[in-house]
Amino acid sequence: NKLMRERDIVNERGDLYRPDRVVHRPDGSLIVIDYKFGERDDKKYARQVKGYMNILTASTGQKNISGYVWYVTDNEILKV
Repeated sequence: NKLMRERDIVNERGDLYRPDRVVHRPDGSLIVIDYKFGERDDKKYARQVKGYMNILTASTGQKNISGYVWYVTDNEILKV
């Protein structure tokens, strides 16, 4: 796996976003992980990660992308 930590990604309008981590798997798939330490808000954070996934799909052409929100303090992971 190749780990990318807090690297900018750019949408089609040129806006910058910075997911906490993107994992490039040997099979070409991507995993987006966003870490959260505060109050839980599944809908908001899932929408945020989904946005990162959409930007990566548009910029790389990769369709095999999964996303997760990790509530670190509670050690709970939400699959997006």
